[in-house]
Amino acid sequence: MVKQLDSLTERLDATGYLVNAYPVTPANITIELPEFDPATYTDAVRGHHLTAMKALRQKHGYAEEQTIVEQGLPEDIIPDVARQLDAGMVILGTTGRTGLSAVFIGNTAEHVIDKINCDVMALKPDGYISLLTQASPNRKNAPHRGALF
Repeated sequence: MVKQLDSLTERLDATGYLVNAYPVTPANITIELPEFDPATYTDAVRGHHLTAMKALRQKHGYAEEQTIVEQGLPEDIIPDVARQLDAGMVILGTTGRTGLSAVFIGNTAEHVIDKINCDVMALKPDGYISLLTQASPNRKNAPHRGALF
């Protein structure tokens, strides 16, 4: 995904940013476990995400100013950051959930698209096999005609 970002920012003479959202401490944990310290937990989760972001930015040569790690849901944080940066495009990774997992867990990419006011590119993970390809084995050999839906 970062390689796609690099490719696009180079071609468009734009600045890329890496954005990560981490979850809020669930309120019910403090009720169920009175000895639980939400501040310590939140600090640990934030530290983990900051460390992972630092490794990612260093691996791909991004400056610290081009990385953003915020507490909250991705469907809230990504649109907010896109607005703040006046982004022309957001690139999202997606797991491509379908069926019951999409219903119960949700589809973050869809939620982000609903809240965003710029172009979005959603990238499937390596090895992803489309349900359309699975349903029609001959389709994978058919030429692509460039149609986008």
